[in-house]
Amino acid sequence: MPGHDETPILHAESLFRVLSGSDTWREPIIVQNIPDGTIDGSYYDERAVRTARHKLILRKFEKAPALRPGELYDLETDQDERSNLYASQVRLLGEVGKQLEEWGRRTGDDTAIELARYAQR
Repeated sequence: MPGHDETPILHAESLFRVLSGSDTWREPIIVQNIPDGTIDGSYYDERAVRTARHKLILRKFEKAPALRPGELYDLETDQDERSNLYASQVRLLGEVGKQLEEWGRRTGDDTAIELARYAQR
């Protein structure tokens, strides 16, 4: 599938240990989503960072990347994720993006590194 990240490394671990016993966050949780395809038949890879307070979602598209920008939410003040801060909170976007880049370097996830660098613009 051209343009689709077919990284053979699986960066997974059970969330049971992470989510059980305590609701305190020691480190961010990274989600790696590789969907089947979009309406136009193209593919995109997605990474999300969930910290104790924020959620950042970034996507790398095979075609038309401008159709769906990233998403950044402050879950402390916006639990329903209605106010996307992606365009207005550039400093915060860079801070949360840095956590994704660090995770990408530790796990060898080139797509996470690429998306994180874009977010830190």
